[in-house]
Formats: sequence, C-alpha cells, structure tokens
Amino acid sequence: MKKIILLSFVLTITVLSSIVLAALAVNVNNLRLVIGGTSEGTEKVSLDATITPVTPLSQTPADSFFEIFTLADCPLPPCLHYARFIPAEGLSTTDGTTYRLNDLGRSETGLERFELKIFPDKWEIQLLDTRATLPDVDYSEVMVCIEIQAQAFDSCGNVPMVHNGNVWQLNG
Repeated sequence: MKKIILLSFVLTITVLSSIVLAALAVNVNNLRLVIGGTSEGTEKVSLDATITPVTPLSQTPADSFFEIFTLADCPLPPCLHYARFIPAEGLSTTDGTTYRLNDLGRSETGLERFELKIFPDKWEIQLLDTRATLPDVDYSEVMVCIEIQAQAFDSCGNVPMVHNGNVWQLNG
C-alpha cells in the first residue's frame, strides 16, 4: 500500500555558505513495526520508501538518519522511539547505483539490511532492523523523519498506522 506524503521543510544547514529551502515528496510503500516480541530478534522495523526532492539529488550516498516518533501516547509529542544513523562509508556498491551495507555499515548500524538505489530523479530506500528495541506504545500516528546530510535536506511526515496484535503497519 502506498501513502504519498508531500512534505515541506526548512533546513538551516550551511552548505557552501548558503541556507537551503526545498520541498520533498516521500512515498512510503511499506512501514511495519513489530512490537514486544517474546524472544530476541522478533521486534523489528521495516521500511520501503522513495525520496523524490524538487532539487536534484547527488549520485553518491551521504550520511543519513532515519527516525520514528509517536504523536499519540506521548506526554510531550513528538516522542522519539527509534533512530538509526547510516554512515556513507558504511555503504558499498558494485554497479555505482545500488548501495548496500558493508561490514563497517553492519557493525556501525546494527541493521540487518539497508539498500539505497540511486536514480537521477529519486532515491529508493529499503531498511530492515531485526534488532530494534521498540516500546509498547500507541503507534497509530507516527512521524517518520529522513535526513540526508550532504543533500542538505531532511523531511518528516505523519504516517497513519493500524495494528493487529503486536504488528503496526500503514493504514490505507
């Protein structure tokens, strides 16, 4: 199921002594959270998304952050419940367009899988974290944030979720 979220943001990062203002479209194809597993490795975060900015993207990967905040069941929203930093040097490629975690990336992130496909007009991201530690809270509305440092943009968007038992996934 696809949810298209058009996001506007202002990022005040100095890049070549300028401040960047841009818009970003994030198409979240899949977001799945498994909460409160009974054994190690049963909690997980799975994401499949496409990032399409208004301004052109670099054709090389950059340090990236991925975060999930909850808006419900939180004393002072938003509350951060998940964050991963993916260093650019933790990614390797054999074809120049598809980047996957290398040994450094796996040890630095703890991720099971991270894949970045770079196209002239978009980046496709797949993330799987089977070692995630997620609290048992209301994930009915989450805010997903993606920041790509060298690209000088970040974006956050609200994503409605539904649950079946201990599994939360996109609503719609």
